[in-house]
Amino acid sequence: MNLLTELIENEEWHNALAWVNKIPFDSIETDEYRGTYLWAKARCLDFLGEHSHNIELMYLQSIKLHRNNPDPFPLIRSLVSLSSYYCYQGKAKRAQPLLNESLKLVTKYDISGNIHISVLYAFGIMYGRLHQHHIALQYFNDIERLVKQSKSFSTNGSYQMAIGYSLIHTNQFQNAESYYLQAHSIFTASNDLPRIGICCTNLGIVYRELNRFYLAHSHFQQAIEIFQAHDIQEQLDKVKIEQSLLLMRMNKSDEAKTSLSDVLSYAQGTLRAEALFLLSQILVKENEIDESMITLEQALTYFLDTNHRWQEDAIHFRDEIHSLYF
Repeated sequence: MNLLTELIENEEWHNALAWVNKIPFDSIETDEYRGTYLWAKARCLDFLGEHSHNIELMYLQSIKLHRNNPDPFPLIRSLVSLSSYYCYQGKAKRAQPLLNESLKLVTKYDISGNIHISVLYAFGIMYGRLHQHHIALQYFNDIERLVKQSKSFSTNGSYQMAIGYSLIHTNQFQNAESYYLQAHSIFTASNDLPRIGICCTNLGIVYRELNRFYLAHSHFQQAIEIFQAHDIQEQLDKVKIEQSLLLMRMNKSDEAKTSLSDVLSYAQGTLRAEALFLLSQILVKENEIDESMITLEQALTYFLDTNHRWQEDAIHFRDEIHSLYF
């Protein structure tokens, strides 16, 4: 189990999953090792995007098996992993009690080092996903302070991206650029193309907001090429929405409309609603007021149900249309 844990800590996901698949679960004798096995399998499947398996159940079973373990580390590890799973599945509120329990264990056993930092990092991720980015940055600042004190924690690309994400959403674009460039360099060294694509998407956002449109366009194009080559549809839809915002700012409405139509061919949920909202803005400029209102109301229905970050902008836009045209 130590080798398996080491493979996961080094993000050698395919090797770790191959090792997991070699071990019959019934041959594992202790609750501690069974809990570690389930945690490891869930982590691998989660990271590799194989969500046809019941990853949540594996994490929950792992937590249950570790509750009687005198060593708190495996329990904290499973709690943090499940909280991260919830955050990336759009269920960030469900992460909070897990992380509160993790932090209590860290305090009770006076745990420092990487385990403590992993809990703070998960809190940062959770608050970022809840769009409370100033709070998220407080946790990331705490981590950087601890790293300087201990020198034992090696920050990885995911950590750099998490900070960059919250910096973007607090309009600190130049600082965000630095973190995403660091992440891009890390993932380039490991040839992690999907995460290079995510870095390119976010660098495109940064450069768009800094009015460096050529750089924004080139990074969005890099991301599109990567996601198309690897058939990663959700990330492809995300970058096309961000690219459409750029094209709209550059008064290239026809190109933006084409990009949004591509998204609407596949996307559901959040991405579909965002594409509809942007399309409604283009339609107003084309004086297609009735069609714009229909499109906008479809987007607003979703935004109001999910408390989407664009909800207030969409309501304001609807009021503006009513005042000008009705």
